[in-house]
Amino acid sequence: MPGATDYNSAGVKNYVSGTQGIEAMYLTLVNGHYNHLVADMRSRTLSALQIAERNVANIETWGTNPTCIINGLK
Repeated sequence: MPGATDYNSAGVKNYVSGTQGIEAMYLTLVNGHYNHLVADMRSRTLSALQIAERNVANIETWGTNPTCIINGLK
């Protein structure tokens, strides 16, 4: 994203605005690596916990610990 700077060496970014950060997150979610996660969110039939439990691999790809998310949703 234009004007974004590195937050850390893992590729996490600082964006120039919250809107730009939301746009970057959207573009990341629809880049083809998170298709199951996006489909489950779009279904509007599953709880956040169910989505997290069904998409552990996608959450790990994102770079987040799925166990922390799942435990936080219980």
